[in-house]
Amino acid sequence: MSDSKAASKPNQRLLLWLAEFFPLADPVASDWRQFLLIGLSILIGVAVCLLRTGGAGALDSIWIEDAGVFLDQALRGPWYQSILGSLNGYWHIGPRVLTEIASLFPLPWIPGVMSVFAAFALTAFAVVAYTASRGYFPSQWYRLLVAAPAILVPLGQTQSNNDLAGLHLPALCAMFWILLWRPTTRLGSVVAPILAAFITFSSVLCVVFVPLLVIRLLVVRTRTTVAVAVAYFSGLQFQLTGILLGAHNPTTVRHHRYEPLWVLGEYARTAVPRSLLGERWVSPFVDPQPLLIELAWLIVGIILVVAFRKVTAPAWRLAVLATFHSVIALGVAIAPMGCVEPRYVIAPSLLIYAAIWALLRPGRPPREVQARGLGTLGGPSERRRRSHVPAIAFAVGLSIVFAVNYRMENGRSSSPSWRSILREATTVCQRPKAREYTFVHSWWTLRIPCARVR
Repeated sequence: MSDSKAASKPNQRLLLWLAEFFPLADPVASDWRQFLLIGLSILIGVAVCLLRTGGAGALDSIWIEDAGVFLDQALRGPWYQSILGSLNGYWHIGPRVLTEIASLFPLPWIPGVMSVFAAFALTAFAVVAYTASRGYFPSQWYRLLVAAPAILVPLGQTQSNNDLAGLHLPALCAMFWILLWRPTTRLGSVVAPILAAFITFSSVLCVVFVPLLVIRLLVVRTRTTVAVAVAYFSGLQFQLTGILLGAHNPTTVRHHRYEPLWVLGEYARTAVPRSLLGERWVSPFVDPQPLLIELAWLIVGIILVVAFRKVTAPAWRLAVLATFHSVIALGVAIAPMGCVEPRYVIAPSLLIYAAIWALLRPGRPPREVQARGLGTLGGPSERRRRSHVPAIAFAVGLSIVFAVNYRMENGRSSSPSWRSILREATTVCQRPKAREYTFVHSWWTLRIPCARVR
Protein backbone atom coordinates (compact mmCIF):
# COMPACT_ATOMS: atom_id res chain seq x y z
CA MET A 1 0.00 0.00 0.00
CA SER A 2 2.77 2.35 0.94
CA ASP A 3 4.64 1.45 -2.27
CA SER A 4 1.65 2.42 -4.40
CA LYS A 5 1.35 5.72 -2.56
CA ALA A 6 5.06 6.40 -3.03
CA ALA A 7 4.77 5.59 -6.74
CA SER A 8 1.77 7.87 -7.17
CA LYS A 9 3.54 10.91 -5.73
CA PRO A 10 5.93 11.36 -8.69
CA ASN A 11 3.02 10.87 -11.09
CA GLN A 12 1.00 13.45 -9.21
CA ARG A 13 3.87 15.92 -9.27
CA LEU A 14 4.24 15.35 -13.01
CA LEU A 15 0.53 16.03 -13.58
CA LEU A 16 0.71 19.18 -11.48
CA TRP A 17 3.74 20.32 -13.47
CA LEU A 18 1.96 19.64 -16.76
CA ALA A 19 -1.12 21.48 -15.54
CA GLU A 20 0.96 24.66 -15.33
CA PHE A 21 1.05 24.72 -19.12
CA PHE A 22 -2.67 25.56 -18.97
CA PRO A 23 -2.90 28.44 -16.47
CA LEU A 24 -6.34 29.55 -15.38
CA ALA A 25 -6.78 33.30 -15.54
CA ASP A 26 -8.76 35.18 -12.92
CA PRO A 27 -12.42 35.64 -13.88
CA VAL A 28 -13.27 39.01 -15.38
CA ALA A 29 -16.69 40.58 -14.95
CA SER A 30 -18.38 41.20 -18.29
CA ASP A 31 -20.56 44.21 -19.03
CA TRP A 32 -21.93 45.96 -22.07
CA ARG A 33 -18.89 48.22 -22.36
CA GLN A 34 -16.59 45.23 -22.66
CA PHE A 35 -18.73 43.65 -25.38
CA LEU A 36 -18.86 47.00 -27.17
CA LEU A 37 -15.06 47.24 -27.05
CA ILE A 38 -14.69 43.71 -28.40
CA GLY A 39 -17.11 44.46 -31.24
CA LEU A 40 -15.26 47.66 -32.11
CA SER A 41 -11.93 45.82 -32.05
CA ILE A 42 -13.28 43.19 -34.43
CA LEU A 43 -14.46 45.87 -36.87
CA ILE A 44 -11.06 47.56 -36.75
CA GLY A 45 -9.32 44.22 -37.28
CA VAL A 46 -11.49 43.40 -40.29
CA ALA A 47 -10.80 46.83 -41.79
CA VAL A 48 -7.05 46.46 -41.29
CA CYS A 49 -7.14 43.07 -43.02
CA LEU A 50 -9.17 44.29 -45.98
CA LEU A 51 -6.95 47.33 -46.54
CA ARG A 52 -3.92 45.08 -47.03
CA THR A 53 -5.13 44.07 -50.50
CA GLY A 54 -3.82 46.29 -53.28
CA GLY A 55 -4.98 46.70 -56.85
CA ALA A 56 -8.74 46.62 -57.21
CA GLY A 57 -9.02 45.92 -53.48
CA ALA A 58 -10.33 43.10 -51.37
CA LEU A 59 -13.98 43.88 -52.12
CA ASP A 60 -13.59 43.91 -55.90
CA SER A 61 -11.14 41.09 -56.66
CA ILE A 62 -10.72 37.35 -56.28
CA TRP A 63 -7.77 35.03 -56.91
CA ILE A 64 -6.09 31.62 -56.64
CA GLU A 65 -8.09 28.75 -55.09
CA ASP A 66 -10.88 31.07 -53.97
CA ALA A 67 -11.60 31.73 -57.63
CA GLY A 68 -10.46 28.63 -59.48
CA VAL A 69 -11.65 26.02 -56.99
CA PHE A 70 -14.03 27.17 -54.27
CA LEU A 71 -16.17 29.72 -56.15
CA ASP A 72 -15.92 27.87 -59.47
CA GLN A 73 -17.42 24.76 -57.89
CA ALA A 74 -19.93 26.67 -55.76
CA LEU A 75 -21.38 28.48 -58.79
CA ARG A 76 -21.66 25.41 -61.02
CA GLY A 77 -22.26 22.34 -58.90
CA PRO A 78 -24.58 21.04 -56.19
CA TRP A 79 -23.72 22.48 -52.81
CA TYR A 80 -22.80 19.13 -51.28
CA GLN A 81 -20.31 18.33 -54.04
CA SER A 82 -18.76 21.75 -53.64
CA ILE A 83 -18.42 21.45 -49.85
CA LEU A 84 -17.03 17.92 -50.00
CA GLY A 85 -14.57 18.64 -52.78
CA SER A 86 -10.94 18.04 -51.83
CA LEU A 87 -7.93 20.21 -52.44
CA ASN A 88 -4.25 19.36 -51.98
CA GLY A 89 -5.11 16.02 -50.41
CA TYR A 90 -7.65 16.98 -47.75
CA TRP A 91 -10.97 18.70 -47.10
CA HIS A 92 -11.50 22.42 -46.51
CA ILE A 93 -15.02 22.26 -45.11
CA GLY A 94 -15.02 25.62 -43.29
CA PRO A 95 -13.85 27.80 -46.19
CA ARG A 96 -16.07 25.93 -48.63
CA VAL A 97 -19.14 26.44 -46.45
CA LEU A 98 -18.34 30.16 -46.29
CA THR A 99 -17.98 30.20 -50.08
CA GLU A 100 -21.38 28.52 -50.46
CA ILE A 101 -22.92 31.20 -48.25
CA ALA A 102 -21.20 33.94 -50.27
CA SER A 103 -22.48 32.40 -53.53
CA LEU A 104 -26.06 33.05 -52.36
CA PHE A 105 -25.45 36.80 -52.60
CA PRO A 106 -25.86 38.77 -55.83
CA LEU A 107 -22.99 38.03 -58.20
CA PRO A 108 -21.31 41.48 -57.89
CA TRP A 109 -21.08 41.07 -54.10
CA ILE A 110 -19.54 37.59 -53.93
CA PRO A 111 -15.77 38.38 -53.84
CA GLY A 112 -16.36 41.12 -51.29
CA VAL A 113 -18.38 38.80 -49.06
CA MET A 114 -15.71 36.13 -49.29
CA SER A 115 -13.01 38.65 -48.41
CA VAL A 116 -14.99 39.90 -45.43
CA PHE A 117 -15.43 36.32 -44.23
CA ALA A 118 -11.67 35.78 -44.50
CA ALA A 119 -10.87 39.04 -42.72
CA PHE A 120 -13.36 38.23 -39.99
CA ALA A 121 -11.78 34.80 -39.50
CA LEU A 122 -8.30 36.31 -39.22
CA THR A 123 -9.60 38.81 -36.69
CA ALA A 124 -11.28 35.98 -34.77
CA PHE A 125 -7.91 34.20 -34.61
CA ALA A 126 -6.38 37.37 -33.18
CA VAL A 127 -9.17 37.67 -30.59
CA VAL A 128 -8.56 34.05 -29.58
CA ALA A 129 -4.85 34.76 -29.07
CA TYR A 130 -5.71 37.87 -27.05
CA THR A 131 -8.23 36.08 -24.85
CA ALA A 132 -6.57 32.69 -24.48
CA SER A 133 -3.19 34.16 -23.52
CA ARG A 134 -4.58 35.93 -20.44
CA GLY A 135 -3.39 33.11 -18.17
CA TYR A 136 0.17 33.89 -19.26
CA PHE A 137 -0.16 37.63 -19.87
CA PRO A 138 -2.55 39.47 -17.53
CA SER A 139 -1.70 42.84 -19.12
CA GLN A 140 -4.18 43.93 -21.78
CA TRP A 141 -1.69 45.97 -23.78
CA TYR A 142 0.74 43.07 -23.85
CA ARG A 143 -1.93 40.69 -25.10
CA LEU A 144 -2.59 43.12 -27.93
CA LEU A 145 1.02 42.61 -28.98
CA VAL A 146 0.47 38.86 -28.84
CA ALA A 147 -2.69 39.09 -30.97
CA ALA A 148 -1.58 41.64 -33.60
CA PRO A 149 0.60 39.30 -35.74
CA ALA A 150 -2.45 37.22 -36.72
CA ILE A 151 -3.62 40.24 -38.71
CA LEU A 152 -0.30 41.87 -39.64
CA VAL A 153 1.99 38.88 -40.26
CA PRO A 154 4.70 40.27 -42.60
CA LEU A 155 5.05 37.27 -44.87
CA GLY A 156 3.13 34.90 -47.11
CA GLN A 157 1.10 37.70 -48.68
CA THR A 158 2.21 36.71 -52.18
CA GLN A 159 0.14 33.55 -51.73
CA SER A 160 -2.36 34.41 -49.01
CA ASN A 161 -4.21 37.70 -48.91
CA ASN A 162 -7.75 37.90 -47.54
CA ASP A 163 -8.61 34.59 -49.18
CA LEU A 164 -10.53 31.71 -47.65
CA ALA A 165 -8.20 29.07 -49.09
CA GLY A 166 -5.29 30.32 -46.97
CA LEU A 167 -7.10 30.48 -43.63
CA HIS A 168 -5.94 27.04 -42.49
CA LEU A 169 -2.37 28.33 -42.05
CA PRO A 170 -2.91 31.12 -39.49
CA ALA A 171 -5.62 28.89 -38.01
CA LEU A 172 -2.87 26.57 -36.77
CA CYS A 173 -1.69 29.24 -34.35
CA ALA A 174 -5.28 29.83 -33.25
CA MET A 175 -5.58 26.09 -32.58
CA PHE A 176 -2.47 26.30 -30.41
CA TRP A 177 -4.07 29.00 -28.26
CA ILE A 178 -7.41 27.20 -28.12
CA LEU A 179 -5.72 24.13 -26.63
CA LEU A 180 -4.06 26.29 -23.95
CA TRP A 181 -7.21 28.30 -23.26
CA ARG A 182 -9.24 27.72 -20.13
CA PRO A 183 -12.31 29.95 -20.68
CA THR A 184 -13.78 31.64 -17.64
CA THR A 185 -17.01 32.66 -19.37
CA ARG A 186 -19.86 30.71 -20.94
CA LEU A 187 -19.26 32.46 -24.25
CA GLY A 188 -15.65 31.31 -24.30
CA SER A 189 -16.67 27.75 -23.47
CA VAL A 190 -18.95 27.77 -26.52
CA VAL A 191 -16.59 29.55 -28.92
CA ALA A 192 -13.57 27.31 -28.21
CA PRO A 193 -15.05 24.01 -29.51
CA ILE A 194 -16.77 25.74 -32.43
CA LEU A 195 -13.48 27.21 -33.61
CA ALA A 196 -11.71 23.91 -32.98
CA ALA A 197 -14.24 22.17 -35.26
CA PHE A 198 -13.93 24.86 -37.94
CA ILE A 199 -10.14 24.53 -37.96
CA THR A 200 -9.83 20.75 -37.89
CA PHE A 201 -12.55 20.17 -40.48
CA SER A 202 -10.62 22.58 -42.71
CA SER A 203 -7.07 21.25 -42.40
CA VAL A 204 -5.30 18.00 -41.63
CA LEU A 205 -2.19 19.92 -40.49
CA CYS A 206 -3.74 20.23 -37.03
CA VAL A 207 -2.51 16.70 -36.38
CA VAL A 208 0.63 18.33 -34.91
CA PHE A 209 -1.35 19.23 -31.77
CA VAL A 210 -2.50 15.73 -30.83
CA PRO A 211 0.07 15.34 -27.99
CA LEU A 212 -0.84 18.76 -26.57
CA LEU A 213 -4.53 17.90 -26.50
CA VAL A 214 -3.85 14.51 -24.90
CA ILE A 215 -1.87 16.23 -22.14
CA ARG A 216 -4.72 18.67 -21.62
CA LEU A 217 -7.21 15.81 -21.31
CA LEU A 218 -5.03 14.33 -18.57
CA VAL A 219 -4.59 17.45 -16.46
CA VAL A 220 -7.55 19.76 -17.24
CA ARG A 221 -10.68 17.69 -16.88
CA THR A 222 -13.42 20.18 -17.63
CA ARG A 223 -16.46 20.21 -19.89
CA THR A 224 -14.73 22.70 -22.17
CA THR A 225 -11.75 20.37 -22.55
CA VAL A 226 -14.05 17.49 -23.48
CA ALA A 227 -15.98 19.64 -25.95
CA VAL A 228 -12.79 20.88 -27.61
CA ALA A 229 -11.44 17.31 -27.74
CA VAL A 230 -14.64 16.01 -29.35
CA ALA A 231 -14.58 18.79 -31.95
CA TYR A 232 -10.87 18.34 -32.61
CA PHE A 233 -10.84 14.56 -32.96
CA SER A 234 -14.05 14.58 -35.01
CA GLY A 235 -12.47 16.89 -37.57
CA LEU A 236 -9.17 15.06 -37.53
CA GLN A 237 -10.83 11.67 -37.92
CA PHE A 238 -12.86 13.07 -40.81
CA GLN A 239 -9.68 14.27 -42.52
CA LEU A 240 -7.68 11.10 -41.94
CA THR A 241 -10.55 8.83 -43.01
CA GLY A 242 -10.75 10.64 -46.33
CA ILE A 243 -7.02 10.26 -46.85
CA LEU A 244 -6.99 6.55 -45.94
CA LEU A 245 -9.97 5.80 -48.18
CA GLY A 246 -8.45 7.68 -51.10
CA ALA A 247 -11.33 10.14 -51.28
CA HIS A 248 -9.06 13.07 -52.13
CA ASN A 249 -7.37 14.20 -55.27
CA PRO A 250 -3.64 13.46 -55.16
CA THR A 251 -1.49 16.33 -53.92
CA THR A 252 0.97 17.82 -56.36
CA VAL A 253 4.32 16.86 -54.89
CA ARG A 254 7.67 18.12 -56.07
CA HIS A 255 9.89 15.90 -53.97
CA HIS A 256 9.38 14.41 -50.54
CA ARG A 257 12.03 15.42 -48.03
CA TYR A 258 11.35 13.74 -44.72
CA GLU A 259 14.68 14.87 -43.35
CA PRO A 260 14.69 16.44 -39.84
CA LEU A 261 18.04 18.17 -40.40
CA TRP A 262 16.77 19.77 -43.61
CA VAL A 263 13.64 21.00 -41.83
CA LEU A 264 15.73 22.47 -39.01
CA GLY A 265 18.02 24.10 -41.55
CA GLU A 266 15.09 25.70 -43.38
CA TYR A 267 13.67 26.82 -40.06
CA ALA A 268 16.96 28.57 -39.23
CA ARG A 269 17.53 30.15 -42.65
CA THR A 270 13.94 30.77 -43.70
CA ALA A 271 11.32 30.86 -40.94
CA VAL A 272 13.22 32.89 -38.36
CA PRO A 273 14.67 35.56 -40.72
CA ARG A 274 11.38 36.09 -42.55
CA SER A 275 9.48 36.31 -39.27
CA LEU A 276 11.75 38.94 -37.76
CA LEU A 277 12.61 40.94 -40.89
CA GLY A 278 9.67 40.37 -43.22
CA GLU A 279 9.57 39.21 -46.83
CA ARG A 280 10.26 42.60 -48.37
CA TRP A 281 13.78 42.38 -46.95
CA VAL A 282 14.12 38.57 -46.89
CA SER A 283 12.63 37.55 -50.22
CA PRO A 284 10.88 34.17 -50.37
CA PHE A 285 11.99 33.65 -53.97
CA VAL A 286 15.77 33.93 -53.62
CA ASP A 287 18.23 32.59 -51.08
CA PRO A 288 18.47 34.99 -48.13
CA GLN A 289 21.72 36.86 -47.66
CA PRO A 290 23.86 35.41 -44.87
CA LEU A 291 24.02 38.84 -43.24
CA LEU A 292 20.24 38.95 -42.87
CA ILE A 293 20.18 35.45 -41.38
CA GLU A 294 22.86 36.47 -38.91
CA LEU A 295 20.97 39.65 -38.03
CA ALA A 296 17.80 37.69 -37.31
CA TRP A 297 19.61 35.23 -35.08
CA LEU A 298 21.43 38.08 -33.35
CA ILE A 299 18.00 39.42 -32.38
CA VAL A 300 17.05 35.96 -31.09
CA GLY A 301 20.30 35.80 -29.13
CA ILE A 302 19.69 39.17 -27.49
CA ILE A 303 16.17 38.07 -26.51
CA LEU A 304 17.51 34.88 -24.96
CA VAL A 305 20.18 36.79 -23.00
CA VAL A 306 17.54 39.18 -21.70
CA ALA A 307 15.38 36.24 -20.61
CA PHE A 308 18.20 34.22 -19.01
CA ARG A 309 19.45 37.26 -17.10
CA LYS A 310 15.90 37.74 -15.78
CA VAL A 311 15.61 41.29 -17.04
CA THR A 312 12.09 40.15 -17.89
CA ALA A 313 9.84 37.53 -16.31
CA PRO A 314 9.97 34.90 -19.05
CA ALA A 315 7.23 32.29 -19.39
CA TRP A 316 9.60 29.47 -20.27
CA ARG A 317 6.93 26.80 -20.60
CA LEU A 318 5.04 28.80 -23.19
CA ALA A 319 8.23 29.76 -25.03
CA VAL A 320 9.41 26.16 -25.33
CA LEU A 321 5.95 24.90 -26.27
CA ALA A 322 5.45 27.54 -28.96
CA THR A 323 8.94 27.03 -30.40
CA PHE A 324 8.51 23.26 -30.54
CA HIS A 325 5.20 23.50 -32.37
CA SER A 326 6.62 26.19 -34.64
CA VAL A 327 9.30 23.79 -35.87
CA ILE A 328 6.82 20.91 -36.22
CA ALA A 329 4.31 23.12 -38.08
CA LEU A 330 6.97 24.02 -40.62
CA GLY A 331 8.03 20.39 -40.94
CA VAL A 332 4.56 19.00 -41.68
CA ALA A 333 4.06 21.69 -44.32
CA ILE A 334 7.35 21.49 -46.19
CA ALA A 335 8.43 17.84 -45.83
CA PRO A 336 5.66 16.36 -48.05
CA MET A 337 6.33 19.01 -50.72
CA GLY A 338 10.11 19.18 -50.48
CA CYS A 339 10.11 22.98 -50.74
CA VAL A 340 9.32 26.10 -48.71
CA GLU A 341 6.47 28.04 -50.27
CA PRO A 342 5.93 31.53 -48.77
CA ARG A 343 2.59 30.58 -47.21
CA TYR A 344 4.12 27.63 -45.36
CA VAL A 345 5.95 30.02 -43.04
CA ILE A 346 2.83 31.82 -41.77
CA ALA A 347 1.94 29.40 -38.96
CA PRO A 348 5.55 28.88 -37.77
CA SER A 349 6.05 32.64 -37.69
CA LEU A 350 2.97 33.28 -35.58
CA LEU A 351 4.23 30.69 -33.10
CA ILE A 352 7.70 32.28 -33.15
CA TYR A 353 6.13 35.57 -32.10
CA ALA A 354 4.28 33.78 -29.29
CA ALA A 355 7.58 32.33 -28.05
CA ILE A 356 9.30 35.73 -28.18
CA TRP A 357 6.50 37.49 -26.30
CA ALA A 358 6.73 34.73 -23.69
CA LEU A 359 10.46 35.42 -23.24
CA LEU A 360 10.01 39.20 -23.10
CA ARG A 361 7.08 39.14 -20.68
CA PRO A 362 7.46 42.10 -18.28
CA GLY A 363 7.15 41.29 -14.62
CA ARG A 364 8.14 41.95 -11.07
CA PRO A 365 11.76 41.52 -10.05
CA PRO A 366 12.88 38.29 -8.37
CA ARG A 367 11.84 37.84 -4.75
CA GLU A 368 15.36 38.13 -3.44
CA VAL A 369 15.75 41.52 -5.13
CA GLN A 370 12.46 42.72 -3.66
CA ALA A 371 13.57 41.65 -0.19
CA ARG A 372 16.74 43.73 -0.32
CA GLY A 373 14.92 47.04 -0.76
CA LEU A 374 17.72 48.63 -2.75
CA GLY A 375 16.08 52.03 -3.05
CA THR A 376 14.61 53.82 -6.01
CA LEU A 377 17.44 53.69 -8.53
CA GLY A 378 18.17 49.99 -8.50
CA GLY A 379 15.24 48.79 -6.43
CA PRO A 380 12.16 46.74 -7.24
CA SER A 381 10.11 49.53 -8.77
CA GLU A 382 12.96 50.53 -11.08
CA ARG A 383 13.60 46.92 -12.04
CA ARG A 384 9.95 46.43 -12.85
CA ARG A 385 9.91 49.50 -15.09
CA ARG A 386 13.02 48.34 -16.87
CA SER A 387 11.47 44.92 -17.46
CA HIS A 388 9.14 46.59 -19.96
CA VAL A 389 11.99 47.99 -22.07
CA PRO A 390 12.84 44.79 -24.04
CA ALA A 391 9.21 44.18 -25.00
CA ILE A 392 8.73 47.80 -26.03
CA ALA A 393 11.93 47.77 -28.09
CA PHE A 394 10.95 44.57 -29.88
CA ALA A 395 7.41 45.87 -30.44
CA VAL A 396 8.77 49.03 -32.08
CA GLY A 397 11.09 47.03 -34.35
CA LEU A 398 8.36 44.56 -35.26
CA SER A 399 5.94 47.41 -35.98
CA ILE A 400 8.40 48.77 -38.55
CA VAL A 401 8.56 45.32 -40.17
CA PHE A 402 4.77 45.11 -40.17
CA ALA A 403 4.46 48.56 -41.73
CA VAL A 404 7.00 47.84 -44.47
CA ASN A 405 5.26 44.57 -45.34
CA TYR A 406 1.69 45.71 -44.79
CA ARG A 407 0.79 45.70 -48.49
CA MET A 408 2.65 43.43 -50.92
CA GLU A 409 2.39 43.05 -54.67
CA ASN A 410 0.81 39.71 -55.55
CA GLY A 411 -1.44 37.97 -58.02
CA ARG A 412 -4.51 39.50 -56.45
CA SER A 413 -3.31 43.09 -56.68
CA SER A 414 -2.47 42.58 -60.37
CA SER A 415 -5.66 40.77 -61.33
CA PRO A 416 -8.59 42.56 -63.02
CA SER A 417 -11.38 43.94 -60.92
CA TRP A 418 -14.43 41.75 -60.42
CA ARG A 419 -16.65 44.42 -62.00
CA SER A 420 -14.66 44.32 -65.23
CA ILE A 421 -14.90 40.52 -65.25
CA LEU A 422 -18.67 40.72 -64.87
CA ARG A 423 -18.93 43.27 -67.69
CA GLU A 424 -17.10 40.91 -70.01
CA ALA A 425 -19.20 37.98 -68.77
CA THR A 426 -22.37 39.96 -69.51
CA THR A 427 -21.21 40.59 -73.07
CA VAL A 428 -20.38 36.93 -73.66
CA CYS A 429 -23.60 35.68 -72.10
CA GLN A 430 -25.71 37.84 -74.43
CA ARG A 431 -24.92 35.37 -77.20
CA PRO A 432 -27.86 33.02 -77.81
CA LYS A 433 -26.05 29.73 -77.17
CA ALA A 434 -23.71 30.92 -74.41
CA ARG A 435 -23.96 28.88 -71.24
CA GLU A 436 -20.97 30.09 -69.24
CA TYR A 437 -18.18 32.62 -69.25
CA THR A 438 -14.63 31.43 -68.61
CA PHE A 439 -12.22 33.83 -66.95
CA VAL A 440 -8.54 32.90 -67.08
CA HIS A 441 -5.84 34.74 -65.16
CA SER A 442 -2.38 33.48 -64.31
CA TRP A 443 -2.84 29.79 -63.47
CA TRP A 444 -6.44 29.80 -62.25
CA THR A 445 -9.69 29.56 -64.19
CA LEU A 446 -13.16 30.62 -63.07
CA ARG A 447 -16.29 29.59 -64.94
CA ILE A 448 -19.39 31.71 -64.37
CA PRO A 449 -22.76 30.28 -65.46
CA CYS A 450 -24.63 32.64 -67.74
CA ALA A 451 -27.78 31.92 -65.73
CA ARG A 452 -26.18 33.92 -62.87
CA VAL A 453 -25.19 36.79 -65.18
CA ARG A 454 -28.41 37.36 -67.10
